[in-house]
Amino acid sequence: MVRFSERVERNNFNFFDFLANAVQLHADQRRRALADPDVQRVITYADPTGETAVRNVLHQRGES
Repeated sequence: MVRFSERVERNNFNFFDFLANAVQLHADQRRRALADPDVQRVITYADPTGETAVRNVLHQRGES
């Protein structure tokens, strides 16, 4: 998550695209993953507490 925050989020990419690139999914694999309800549930789940925690850590490290 920190890599996503540091490298990708600032450029307005979404987490699924970052994850798909990180595991090197091909276009067909991406389409199938996005059509999978379990994957959709995971990538659309918002965790405000976790996101706040990540921001706090990054801020403490001077990275935000």
